[in-house]
This record gives sequence, structure tokens and C-alpha cells, in this order.
Amino acid sequence: MKTRHTAVVLTMIYWHKKGAINMVQSRCGIKCDECKYKEEIGCKGCVSIENPFWGECDVKRCCEARKHDHCGQCMNFPCEVLNSYAFAEEEGDDGKRIETCREWCAEAGGYK
Repeated sequence: MKTRHTAVVLTMIYWHKKGAINMVQSRCGIKCDECKYKEEIGCKGCVSIENPFWGECDVKRCCEARKHDHCGQCMNFPCEVLNSYAFAEEEGDDGKRIETCREWCAEAGGYK
């Protein structure tokens, strides 16, 4: 647990030093500051917790297994798993999170 926390803190310091406007808030590109669940249920975002409030997340698991801060750093981006979340009928965002990952990746200088 301490290692994951350290990685999150180091990522936050990196983004702060880069002067990035958008700090990585999630693995999939959701901007937690704009998410209704942040206030409704006190969600802290997937970069800060082991599992999201709804259970295990395939995107989070894949991203962390590959040691990426977010999906935009992956050579397979955008993959089928991310696309299925981004364009899901109920909770999808018509690909907005994919564009956010692209922005984060560009701000950080590309792939990891």
C-alpha cells in the first residue's frame, strides 16, 4: 500500500513541476473533479484507492499492471477495454476520457 501511495505522490509532484494544467486523476481519463460520484459518495478516484466503489475495474487493473499512470501511456492505446468503458451505454462519455488521456500524454511528452 505504501508503494502505491508513493507512486501517486511522485506522479503528482512530477505533474506539478511540469506545470501541467491537468493532473492525472484516473487511469482511464475520467476527470474526477468533474465526476458526480466524487461528492455523492466521497470517491477519491482510482489513483488513490485499491478498487473503485463499484468493484474491480479492468482498466485500472491493466494500467497498473503495465506500470502506467494512465491509459494514454500505453502502446495499445486506445484499446478495446478502454473503448468499452468510454462508449458504454450507461456510464460512457462518448470517448471524452480517451481525449483526456491523449492530453495528459501530450503534456507529459509521450509514452512511458
